[in-house]
Formats: sequence, C-alpha cells, structure tokens
Amino acid sequence: MNNRKKFSRGIVSLLLCVLLLSPLTSVRGQQAQPQSGRGVVTGTVTDASGASVAEAQVFLVGVQQAVLSTTQTDAGGRFNFADVAAGTYELRITRRGFDNRRLPARVLTGETTEVAVTLEVNALAEQITVTA
Repeated sequence: MNNRKKFSRGIVSLLLCVLLLSPLTSVRGQQAQPQSGRGVVTGTVTDASGASVAEAQVFLVGVQQAVLSTTQTDAGGRFNFADVAAGTYELRITRRGFDNRRLPARVLTGETTEVAVTLEVNALAEQITVTA
C-alpha cells in the first residue's frame, strides 16, 4: 500500500509540474514567432536640386499590379505606408511637371524600409512657347 501512495503522489506531482510549466513554454513559443508579418515603407521625394517635392502621389503596388494603397507627400516631401504585409512591392511616384518614377520596395517583418526618390523635371514642362 505504501508504494501505491508514493506512486500516486509522484503522478500528481508530475501532472502539476506539467500544468504549471505549460503556460511558460507557450509564451516562449509565441515570442519566437514573427510579430505580425508586417512592416513599414517610408521615404522622401526630392527634385534634382535636392528640394522637397510636396503633394506628389505615391502608390504602393502589389505583385499583381494592383494599387494596394496611395498617399501624398507632405510639405517636406515625406511619405509613409504603415502596416504593410511583408513582401515585394513597387512604388510609383507621380507629380505634375516631373517624370514618373517606379522603384522596387521590399518589406520585411518588423522592419522599416526607407526609400529616397529623386524626380526629374519633365522635358515637356520646360518648353516655353513665345509668339509674336
């Protein structure tokens, strides 16, 4: 009988240890996983002289060529796309008077992808017509 009590106590102790340690191992497992599979794309748009380009349209385009999000640069030429799924994208930047630009952007989980964009003045915008 004495052995049976020791065996029962041992089983109960083992089960209690397993139950108490289970939450710790699941928390550790969650921390090892990628946070959410998302990142940020941010950048600055300037012209060839280095001046900020305000009110430029910036499009975030997916691999299927679908526009996923759009934003506009602020007075300092800055733009930001938050909470972007990790993956490869294309940025399309347009502004009247400038040539359009297309740039690749790779988003990594938990990272911020920074992009510097320089827009060139559109040659057609530079034409001046003088009539007499």
